[in-house]
Amino acid sequence: MLARFASILILAMGCAAFAQAQTVPAPAAGEKPFEIRLEPLPDVTIADQDSGIPPVSHVSPVTDIALPGLPDIGIPGVEIERGERRLGESALAVAPDQPAQTATAAPDVTIGNPLAPPDLPQPDNPSAHIAMMPDRPAAKVDPAPRDTASVPVPAAKPAAQPIPAQPLPAASSPAPANDLFAQDQLVKELLDRAIGELADLQPQLRGQAQAIRDFYETRNHTAVWTTSAGLNPKAQALVSLARRADEHGLDPGRFRSLIDAMTARDSSREKQEAAVSVIAVLYARDARGGRINPLTVSRLITSPLTLPETSLVLAALASAANPAVALEAYNPTHPGYSTLRSKLAELRTATPAAPVAPRLTFGKMLTVGMSDARVPLLREMLGVPASDTEVFDAALSVAVRNIQRERGLKINGRLDRATTAALGGVDQDAGANRNPAADIIANMERWRWLPTQLGEDHVFVNIPDFSLVFMRNGVADLKTRVIVGKTETQTPVFSHRMQFLVINPYWNVPPSIALKEMLPQLQKNPYALQAKGLEVVSRGKVVDPATVDWSAVGRTVAIRQPPGERNALGHVKFMFPNEHAVYLHDTPSRGLFVNERRAFSHGCVRVQDPFRLAEAVMGAGWSSGRLRSMVGGPERQVKLPAELPVHLAYFTTFVDDAGSLQTREDLYGHNRKVKALLGL
Repeated sequence: MLARFASILILAMGCAAFAQAQTVPAPAAGEKPFEIRLEPLPDVTIADQDSGIPPVSHVSPVTDIALPGLPDIGIPGVEIERGERRLGESALAVAPDQPAQTATAAPDVTIGNPLAPPDLPQPDNPSAHIAMMPDRPAAKVDPAPRDTASVPVPAAKPAAQPIPAQPLPAASSPAPANDLFAQDQLVKELLDRAIGELADLQPQLRGQAQAIRDFYETRNHTAVWTTSAGLNPKAQALVSLARRADEHGLDPGRFRSLIDAMTARDSSREKQEAAVSVIAVLYARDARGGRINPLTVSRLITSPLTLPETSLVLAALASAANPAVALEAYNPTHPGYSTLRSKLAELRTATPAAPVAPRLTFGKMLTVGMSDARVPLLREMLGVPASDTEVFDAALSVAVRNIQRERGLKINGRLDRATTAALGGVDQDAGANRNPAADIIANMERWRWLPTQLGEDHVFVNIPDFSLVFMRNGVADLKTRVIVGKTETQTPVFSHRMQFLVINPYWNVPPSIALKEMLPQLQKNPYALQAKGLEVVSRGKVVDPATVDWSAVGRTVAIRQPPGERNALGHVKFMFPNEHAVYLHDTPSRGLFVNERRAFSHGCVRVQDPFRLAEAVMGAGWSSGRLRSMVGGPERQVKLPAELPVHLAYFTTFVDDAGSLQTREDLYGHNRKVKALLGL
C-alpha cells in the first residue's frame, strides 16, 4: 500500500513541477494566491475520462494536493483548476464501497509495477494504465497537519509550448521461470542431504562427503554441473567418461548406482548436482589406485597411494575448459600403463583367437613312479616320447634333471615347484591363462601404486622379470639382469631415493638371517662361520665367538663380513635407506645370472653388472674404471650428485620394446591376489 501511496504522490508532484514550468499569470483581484496544501481525501477513484473504464474506488485515505489558482496545464485526462478545485476533480468520483483501485494515465503510456508478479492479469485496454494488486484492508492514518503557508509565485513569463509526452519503452517481459531457476543458488539443505546419501552408496567415499559439502560452501552453493533443464554439457561428458571406465581397466559398475540415482524421474536438481560431483571424486580416486589398499595384498608392498584431495579435484574440474579430459588425466600416464591399455583395447576388439596352448601348472611334487595328469604335457615340453600312461617314469626324471642343470636349479630329478616355475608354470586357478584381459587389468592397477612421476632419471626393477633398467632423460640407458628374493624371503615393492654408493662394503648380517640361519650353527660350533670370513662384533668390537654365550645372545652381538672377494655384497652396494633394509648390490655368486628364474636372495636385489650401473648413476667424471680402482681398500662412501628415484615394482604382464605382450611367473602371488580383490 505504501508503494501505491508513493505512486500517487509522485504523479501529483510531477504535475506540480510541470505546471511551474508554464507561464503563470498573476492572480486577478479577489483571487486567492497560489498555494500547495496537503489534506486528507476520502476514498477516490482516478479514471481516464476518455478510456471508458468505469471508476473503481481505492479503500484508503490519501493525501490531496490542492493547487488553487493554477491554470489548466492541458494534460489529457487530468484537470487542475484555480481556487479550491482539486487535482482532476472533474474526473473524480468517490465510490467507497469498491474493493480495489485502477488508475489510468495518459494514452499510449504504460507504467508497470516492477514488483508485480509476471502472471498478474492486465486490463483489456493496454494503451495506458497503472495496474495494482487488490489491496489489504485500509489502515487508519491520522492526517498530517495542514500547511497553509503561501508559496510566492515568480513573475510571468511568455507561455511555453507544452512538451509532448514521449511514450515510455515497453516493459521487458519477465524471464521464464526456468531461466530464473537456473540462476538461483541450490538449496543448501537439499544439496547437503543428497551428498550424504550418494556418498553412502560407496563406502570408500563416506569420509569425503564433508569435503564435497565444503566445496559447495565456498561457492555459496551455486551449481557447477546442472541447469534447470538438467545436466549441462560438461557434466554429461563426465558421466560418459564414468560409463566408459572399463577403457582404463576400472569398473563402470561402481558408478552405476550413482548414475541411477541421478537419472531417476523424481531426482531433484540438488541430487543431480551432487551425483556428478560424487562420480567425479570416485573416478579420480579409483584412477589413482583407491580401489585396493596394497597392504591387503602383502605387507611387503609399501607403496603409498597418492589419492587426490576431494576439494582439489572438484576445484580443478570446475575451472577446467574440458573437465572430462582433466578427470581422465588422473589415470597413470606412464608408458608402461599406456601400452597395457592399448593391448587391452586390442584384445577386446580382436576376433576370438585359437585356444591358448596348455601350460604346466603347479601341483604336488612328482617323483618316479607317481601318476599325474600333468605328465603327458611335461613329456611333450621336455621332448620325451609319449606314453600310454600318466606315470612319471625314469626317462622323464632324467629329462627333468637335465633341465634343472641348465637352469641352475637343485638337481634332484623331481618335478618340484622351482622346476615347474622354471618351465613357465602357472597356478591351477589361472586356467592356463584363459583370461589375459584380467592379467592386463591387474597389472594396470599396480601401475596406479607408483608415483605419478617416476623421474626423468630413475632406476626401475621389475621383480617377476628379474630385470633392471636405468632411465636417463626418459630413455633406457642401461639394462641388466638381477637376482631377487626367494618366495620365502621376498623382495619388497616400494619406491625410494638412492643417496650414495658404498665401495668395499661390510656385510652386516640382518638379524633375521643371523637368528634363523647362523645361530643354530654357532650354538653347535662357535667357529662355524669363520670359514666364510664372518666375524662377531660385540659393543662395537670384534670378539672371539667362543666367548659369547650363544644360548642367551642378545642384540648387543652382531655378525658381519669384512670387505673382500667373498663378501656377500661384492664390491659395491647402492644405498636408499628404507624400512625394509634392502638395497641393490654386487655379488660374488655371478654364475647364478645364467638362470632364467633368478629368485635366490634374502630380499635384496643383486645386480649383474654393478659397475656399469654405478657409472650410470654417478654421471660424468665417474667411469667404471675409476670406481673399480677403489676396490680392495677400506670401505668408502660416495655420495650421488643428486638423489635418484628407485622403483622396485611387480609386473607379471607388460609390453616389451617390440610391442609384444609378455607374461611372467607370478613369483609371489601378488597378481593372483589383485585379481581376486578386483573380482576378475
